[in-house]
Amino acid sequence: MKKDVVDKKSCENCRYFSQHYSIQGTGYRTVGCGHCLNSEIIKKKKPYELCEFWENIAIKKEERKESIKETLRYMSERLNEITIILKQDI
Repeated sequence: MKKDVVDKKSCENCRYFSQHYSIQGTGYRTVGCGHCLNSEIIKKKKPYELCEFWENIAIKKEERKESIKETLRYMSERLNEITIILKQDI
């Protein structure tokens, strides 16, 4: 996504927006819709009408990166434990 598009305040650039996808061939493609994951929004807004809960998608991306890093650290620790167990069984 281009920087000028990401900086634009719209639902698709919001932390709470969940993009919808369709399967095409061997991969996925975005479709022109999605939905909001913010539980504080009670009333449905008009499609792509910006609300007061908008937050930059960069926050979501950073949280995802941190989550992946933490998962990889956890997996590494478990693999080290398995390695120790397997070495003891030899």
